[in-house]
Amino acid sequence: LISKPKPISEPEPEPTTEKRSVYVAKTSYVKGEVWVTKKNGTRIQITRLIKFEDGDTIESKGGVATIEFPDGHKIILGKNSTVTLGEKNEMSLSFGSIKAFFKKPHVPFNINTPSGQVVIRGTEFVLTHKADSSTLHLHEGNIDITTDAGTEIVSAGSSVTFNKGGVISQKELTKVEWKS
Repeated sequence: LISKPKPISEPEPEPTTEKRSVYVAKTSYVKGEVWVTKKNGTRIQITRLIKFEDGDTIESKGGVATIEFPDGHKIILGKNSTVTLGEKNEMSLSFGSIKAFFKKPHVPFNINTPSGQVVIRGTEFVLTHKADSSTLHLHEGNIDITTDAGTEIVSAGSSVTFNKGGVISQKELTKVEWKS
């Protein structure tokens, strides 16, 4: 008689309190020098299409990248720009610019800059942060900008510059500004 070997039981994994990373976005296009720094500090040059997790920082060094989110939102990371992806519906723009195309979400999407927070509810816009201020060129839709001075609602066709102290200037968006 041949007996079957008894299966080796593997020990149960120990419960962990460590927060798991969540897939939040992916690249759909990369050109030039673009890097990702993972939460654990690993830095990788992006040369192909990859998925990002919450906490990843993407930095373009003269290159550009298109980043797509699972719900269909898309941003184009401009040259010499840095963003950090948060959990679902959140990111930070530390420096540089993004051009964004957001579908009308059921849940607002938040983008933080050192100057304040921009809350998106479905729109197309360009957001730039340099030195101590941020500039928003809003092509369509409405966006809330929150600074230390409060919240301003920005309407389509506006160009707004703001810092932590509030809105510095607001004017009508020109075609040249939208294409920049």
